[in-house]
Amino acid sequence: RTDSKYRIQRYEQSTISPYLYLTDEMGRLVGVVSLRQLLLTRAGTPLHKVMNRRVMKVTTDTDQTTVAMLVDKYRLLAIPVVDEDNVLVGMVTVDDVIDVIEEETTRDMLKMAGTSESETLTHSALKIATIRLPWLLAAFIGGLAATAVIGQYEEILGQVLVLSAFLPVIMGMAGNVGVQSATVAVRGLATGAIDVKDTLPLVLKELRVGLALGAFYGVILAVYGYFMHHSLQLGQVVRLTILGNMTGAALLAVLLPMIFQRMKVDPAVATGPFVTTAIDILGVLNYFVIASWIYKL
Repeated sequence: RTDSKYRIQRYEQSTISPYLYLTDEMGRLVGVVSLRQLLLTRAGTPLHKVMNRRVMKVTTDTDQTTVAMLVDKYRLLAIPVVDEDNVLVGMVTVDDVIDVIEEETTRDMLKMAGTSESETLTHSALKIATIRLPWLLAAFIGGLAATAVIGQYEEILGQVLVLSAFLPVIMGMAGNVGVQSATVAVRGLATGAIDVKDTLPLVLKELRVGLALGAFYGVILAVYGYFMHHSLQLGQVVRLTILGNMTGAALLAVLLPMIFQRMKVDPAVATGPFVTTAIDILGVLNYFVIASWIYKL
């Protein structure tokens, strides 16, 4: 199947592409045809009549993450690469993209944990500690702030000492919800599955998720608090607190990555420390405000 105007660009490479990219006499990309389509087309049909002129392509200076996102979004098995003159210079296959996605996923996960790939390549305990220190410092400052909030409510703690026993579970559950929501948001932004314009729908969805989880665990904790300490007021406090904290944690964990993305700040780096700190401070404050209200202190 040949044509006087178009020819198939051939490459000496081991990877077999499921697509054939067509170029003109100047080597400029003009269309694409799949091998399946080529085999099913009647013999003698010119290529320019069966090829698709709307070719999804990238340029030589396109970021590898963008290429991976396009291949994933449009479910392509390969994507052609052209230069500034639209001359076909190569292609990127799905095998190459898988490697990039794996690399980017690993990097984002390490960033959210407050470390980097260099940690896995070194045996120096001092260097590893230096890498982790900034993220831990942010969490440390947040913990100090939460401690300061608790100090403002010493009176109610002195009168209702059992409130301190529920702090770990209340803060822990809120933190877990925040980590889950933040991971979904950061990963979605990194892969292109979520865009900043999707902020409102995503926030509303996480609001429902947070309310559902908070309501479920709030009832369990309220029942536990009532039967263990024979206090209806304690049950009300922990139920309302865990409902508010888990809902708030889910919202914060989604809103902050979106804000950082809009500010051109890497969400994977900034989300972890800010989400942890905000959840700790607001969660403790919410707990004692509700307790003061219920116990009328």
